[in-house]
Amino acid sequence: MTEHNIVIAEHSLYEIRLTAVCCGKDLSVTVCGGTHPHIGAVCLACGILPDGSQPKYSATVNTITVMDHKDDVVARQLSARLADRLHAVVTVAAGIHIDNARPEELKILQENCLEASDRLLKELDK
Repeated sequence: MTEHNIVIAEHSLYEIRLTAVCCGKDLSVTVCGGTHPHIGAVCLACGILPDGSQPKYSATVNTITVMDHKDDVVARQLSARLADRLHAVVTVAAGIHIDNARPEELKILQENCLEASDRLLKELDK
């Protein structure tokens, strides 16, 4: 199994750490960051159907969220994006927290997560 580790905004309030493990054609991803990394949501996205065909528009996503957490926003976005681009099954566990985060801070964290997924896709293309 191949592992990929990506860090965005290292040593800052907006740090995001993405770890991805290739499981054959599929991918298992953990995304943590902010001041209190944890697991707040898990998503499983399928960019392929059981018969091996690909959906017409995007991946289907199933989500489990810890009560009072909003990590499903990032987990859904990244899992669908990666599954659709890779035509694979992708899991994303996400847990990002900053105390009393303002909307602009949440946006920075979300953008950093997207940047991490972009870097991952570039690594996987090599």
